Amino acid sequence: MGVQPHQAGRVFLACAGIAHNEAMHTRVSVALASAFTLAAVSGCAGQTPANPTSTTTTAPTLTLTGESVVLPNLDDDDRSCPVSVPTVAEKAYAAWADAADETVNGADDEADLAKVRVQHPGLADEATGSVQLKAPTGTARLFVKEGSTWRAVTGALPVTGAQLKTGVELAVEARTIRSATWDGKLDLTATATPPGQAALTASHAMQVAPLLTHSQLDKVRKLWSMDLASSTRTRSAI
Repeated sequence: MGVQPHQAGRVFLACAGIAHNEAMHTRVSVALASAFTLAAVSGCAGQTPANPTSTTTTAPTLTLTGESVVLPNLDDDDRSCPVSVPTVAEKAYAAWADAADETVNGADDEADLAKVRVQHPGLADEATGSVQLKAPTGTARLFVKEGSTWRAVTGALPVTGAQLKTGVELAVEARTIRSATWDGKLDLTATATPPGQAALTASHAMQVAPLLTHSQLDKVRKLWSMDLASSTRTRSAI
């Protein structure tokens, strides 16, 4: 074709309607040259290329895809805590948090979970596999969706080739916040072994969201004050 990389970049920039001077063009076109084929540039003027670029396909493989940020599920969506009692201490309240049990308590609780899907469309039904969440003890929990309900998983979750072919829905919740001894990193791994073949593996790195406090520059919407000598009465009023 005889088109130099910077020339392909020039055509792309012109078609995109990006105003540029020659110096900027030289820098940007070199960066773009490796990302765009000549066939893509030739169709830029509104004409269909005589020979459209072909699409390279790859064989299906084992994948873990989904959300990467995990929320500490420390609220109380099902309102199980006896809030009418004003003397509930912080440690006592933790026992009523959503992450304190292995149940997904309704749609609001489900919304706090990070969703992930594991799948291998081309896997034989006879294949075997497993999924496991790698995290320090007591920091996170893995769920698998079975029908319309979520079931907590302990240890490795066995999965069949038939399940992996259609896809398995997973969810992760954090049971605590990040700390000086734990950076909040989680690792979800999956394996699948086709009959008579080597095992396939996939992994999905996850991170617990940091705990953020309000800035003193935030706009005040409501302000409470507490008399330390009568804190129980103040909390009750709130």
